Amino acid sequence: MKENYKEIYDKYWKENVEDENGNLDKDKVMRELADYWFVLGEVPKVYCHVTGNRISKPNTYASEVISEADEHYNDIHADIELPKSSTRTMIRRSSEMYIV
Repeated sequence: MKENYKEIYDKYWKENVEDENGNLDKDKVMRELADYWFVLGEVPKVYCHVTGNRISKPNTYASEVISEADEHYNDIHADIELPKSSTRTMIRRSSEMYIV
């Protein structure tokens, strides 16, 4: 079952942004928000790269990003033909394909 925002706060954020009396610590909140801002800026770059610009939203489910990335790599390498008698294995490393 998906956790609601209060459960998420209590479980993951409370100890990181409150002082020992349960008050929000502005400095801690600012540090967490700065880290979050970094993630919001960097994740879309990775998503765009691995999906061929099909996904850029940082709140996209991982399963969707993986599916789109797989489809993107399949599209890129669709025209690659191996000899019919080849028993070689193709290994994907980043955006390149290697034959071993």
